[in-house]
Amino acid sequence: MDSAEQTEQTRRFFDTAASGWTARYANDAAVGARKARFLDAVQTRFAKPVDVLDFGCGSGDIALHLAGAGHRLTGYDLSAAMIEQARRTDRAQQVRWVARGADAALPFADASFDAVVTSSVLEYVPALDVTLKDLARVLRPGGWLFATVPDMRDPHRHRERWLRYALTIPGMAALLERSRWREGAAYLRISTNRMAPAAWQDCLRRNGLGPEGLPESTGPLMLLAARKA
Repeated sequence: MDSAEQTEQTRRFFDTAASGWTARYANDAAVGARKARFLDAVQTRFAKPVDVLDFGCGSGDIALHLAGAGHRLTGYDLSAAMIEQARRTDRAQQVRWVARGADAALPFADASFDAVVTSSVLEYVPALDVTLKDLARVLRPGGWLFATVPDMRDPHRHRERWLRYALTIPGMAALLERSRWREGAAYLRISTNRMAPAAWQDCLRRNGLGPEGLPESTGPLMLLAARKA
C-alpha cells in the first residue's frame, strides 16, 4: 500500500481501538509493564525531570506515568480519538496533548525535548527515515530516543511471519475480517516495519542517532535506546 493508505489504515485501526486501549494496560501484564520500562529508561539517563515527547502516545498511559514521576510530557498521536481519550483521563492536565494535523511533520521546534519515547509505533510509520530524522530534529543535543519495536528474534514474531504471508492469499484477508481474528489481521496489515535488530540500528545511525548495543531478546518487543550527538 502507498504512504497515504498506510497512514489512513493506521488511523482507523487506532480510532476504533481508542475506547478500550487503557483497559489493556490494566488487564494485560505485558502491556502494563511498558509504563515501567519507559520510565526506567528515562530515569536511568536523567537525574532530574526533563522534557519528554511521547510519540504515538495512544490513550496516554505511558505519558501520564512519566508525568506522575515529575517529567514534563507532551503526548502526540495520529489518532484524534486516542488523544481525546487521553485528555479525558488526564483530569489534572499534567500532559500537553497534541493530535496530528494534515502535515506529517512534527509541530514542534528544533531541540524541544530531552527525550522521546515511542511505544510500538515505528513499526507502522510509512516513511521511517523521514520520521526518525524529524524525531532527531526535535531532540536536544545529547537527548535520547527510546523506542520499542518488533523483535524478530522472538518465536512470536516467527509465527506472525507466516500469518502475514497468509494475508496475501486471495480472499484470506476478507475471511479473517469476518472472524474473531480480525483485529490481529488488521494489526499485521499495518505493522510493516519488521527488521533484524542490526537493521534498526543502521536506520537510527543514518538519521542522526547513535544507538546503544543491542539488548538481549526477552520477548516480542525490543527496546532501542539511541542518543543524539
